[in-house]
Amino acid sequence: MSDALAGLPACDVAGRLPRLVASLAAAACDALVVTNLRNVRYLTGFRGSAGMLIVHGAGAVLCTDARYETQAPEELAAAGVVGVAVDITAESGEHARPAQRAVLGAVA
Repeated sequence: MSDALAGLPACDVAGRLPRLVASLAAAACDALVVTNLRNVRYLTGFRGSAGMLIVHGAGAVLCTDARYETQAPEELAAAGVVGVAVDITAESGEHARPAQRAVLGAVA
């Protein structure tokens, strides 16, 4: 690690999602769908190339395809992120769509 980076505080990935959930309530917003992968990674630590995050008052659901069935939970755990369910679609690749039960169940 370079000397310039040594003084920087560690990233608090685990604290980002709870702060977002709290701000949703304050904004009277039921849910937020995060589709930009950079933002999904910022909030969860998930580094896959396909996925979306549905954030709601009770937590969040990470929707991704079967390629990330093992990777997604491992990366969330490594980042210290809790309270996020991982929902895997039946399809993979560019034709994958978020699991309907996750999208509808998260905001119900």
